[in-house]
Amino acid sequence: MAAKVKVAARLRPFIDAEHPDNAVIVSPSEGSISITNPRNATERFKFSFTSCYDQSASQEEIFEKDVRPLVDHVFSGLVCTVFAYGVTSSGKTHTIQGSLAAPGIIPRVVKALIDQKNRLQLCSVAMTVSYMEIYKDDVYDLLVTRENAPKLPIREDPTGKIVVANLSDKPITSFQEFDRLYSHACKSRSTGATNFNHASSRSHAILAITVTRVDVVEQKVLTGRINLVDLAGSENNKLTGNDPARMAESAAINKSLAVLGQVVHALNTGAARIPYRDSKLTRILQDALGGSSIGLLICNLAPGLKFRQDTLNTLNFASRTKEIENKPTVNVKDNRPPHKPHLAAGPPVATRLPLIPRAVPGPSRMSMGGPIYQTLAIPSIGGFGFNGAGRNSIGGLAQVSEAVTKPQTHEQMDIDEKISRAVQQEVDRRLAEREAQERQRLEELERQERERAAERERQDDEQRALLMKKHDELNKLLKKTLRKAEKENQRPAENAASEQEKALSPKKAKKLAMAYVSLGREYLQCKDPDYSGALKLWLQAESYVPENKALKKRITELQVAIREGVSYRLGKRQREPPDIIESPCSSSPSGSRDHKESNKRRRRARLALAKERGELPPTAMRTPSPKKANTRKKDVFLQDSDDEVLVSEGS
Repeated sequence: MAAKVKVAARLRPFIDAEHPDNAVIVSPSEGSISITNPRNATERFKFSFTSCYDQSASQEEIFEKDVRPLVDHVFSGLVCTVFAYGVTSSGKTHTIQGSLAAPGIIPRVVKALIDQKNRLQLCSVAMTVSYMEIYKDDVYDLLVTRENAPKLPIREDPTGKIVVANLSDKPITSFQEFDRLYSHACKSRSTGATNFNHASSRSHAILAITVTRVDVVEQKVLTGRINLVDLAGSENNKLTGNDPARMAESAAINKSLAVLGQVVHALNTGAARIPYRDSKLTRILQDALGGSSIGLLICNLAPGLKFRQDTLNTLNFASRTKEIENKPTVNVKDNRPPHKPHLAAGPPVATRLPLIPRAVPGPSRMSMGGPIYQTLAIPSIGGFGFNGAGRNSIGGLAQVSEAVTKPQTHEQMDIDEKISRAVQQEVDRRLAEREAQERQRLEELERQERERAAERERQDDEQRALLMKKHDELNKLLKKTLRKAEKENQRPAENAASEQEKALSPKKAKKLAMAYVSLGREYLQCKDPDYSGALKLWLQAESYVPENKALKKRITELQVAIREGVSYRLGKRQREPPDIIESPCSSSPSGSRDHKESNKRRRRARLALAKERGELPPTAMRTPSPKKANTRKKDVFLQDSDDEVLVSEGS
């Protein structure tokens, strides 16, 4: 008889750090839960389950309504599985284990089993307990010390049941004995602190309680078992703040839960292959997922905005799980002795009739001229033979047909059953071998594909590294070339003035210096004097006559005026004594007239040079005409005579 997996959903209360909202609404009377779509607040999803519990539900209410009926099934020889599923910190361990103030499902189930055992009078009941955990996809026995606990393999017994090899079973007779054993075993379970839970379960824990009931009256043995599974919660490492060790545990937990979802999906879609073997968890729970046991899934839900998407995923998983159909089977063994057929029933019918006469009890006969023999029953073959009374019978074919139509005995039925069982086991073995070979082939293909992908990635990395190396080398070479070109371009610019100054004759250098000094004076005599422009021109003039002290003095005075923000006034310079400065008039054979003509020529040359270089200020005076030359008091270049400034040092 098929039975679907029952689903119960429980919503835990809000904790202190969570902001209460109405995103998840539970209707216990209707057996439904509705939740707001995390991506669209105006949309809600509704789910219906066997039982639904809101935040005010108690541990006893959940046990009495959904778990207690399973106790009777266990004593009837059935296997029941209860597993708690949900995101981390949703209250799974609290529901399964509970606390001293609010005991969970495990202590309540043990008490109910012991009470049921004590009520049975005509039966002998024995109870054993085994406790294991699946940590990083490895199975460990929690009833032995962790230092000595090896990794346990998963096997398949001759009847096709999945068992954990070398898993210890401890007999219990009272709740105190179980509590002492279970409390000690819980200390060995792997736990760790995260941002959501200071004692988060880092492994899947499975507690199995086996009940063996011997019925003396009916002479049969019923073996039932209840599996209580506390699944580790799925985790988001961005929110839990896991360190590398916790992240490795979280990866193993999420992988096993993902395989669990794949198994549920494959069962619902009727897939040809169910991936039970992809995870130790699904391999152990194979009997509860599409097998021969009764299943109960308790979905623990966490309220709050940060768990909204995880809660919706849990409800979707539960909605798919409730469609799984199991076929519960009673585990019974008949202890009655085998039935012995009566002597009058004759020998059992065989497919191949013996050809040797077989002696049977009966009255002896006297043979003519021979000794006395017992009556022999010879098979009737070819139409001749003897019947059981010693009389000859003809028409043996009819006798053979009568023998074939006789009903089979219990021994023959046992033999046929053993043969069919052996054939079924051989078929299962060959199918398992074929499945293992196919899985190995697929794993080998995946491994080869991973190796090829890794090799391609390695080659890409090498090629990328080579290209980056070449790029760095070219970049360095380009920078070096640019620096060299910049140095070569800067060197002529820096040395152009000095080389030009060295190439000029002292006379030409003095003329250029006088032109720059005169232009600087024009900048100073404008309506809006340009001190910076004049200073720049005088500095340029100094580069041609660096030994001229008078020019250096003027430059210093102008720099001080610019720095202090005061006006600079050109003043008359004191004439040097005749014995120091030789008058150009006295040295010229034509007197003052020749000197004026030479000054005019020098002035024209300076203006032409300034115009050619674009340094002529807008207020520069044009060259005076010969008619007006005598009317001017003095030439502009002779006011505070610039040539004397330069000649005084050059003379």
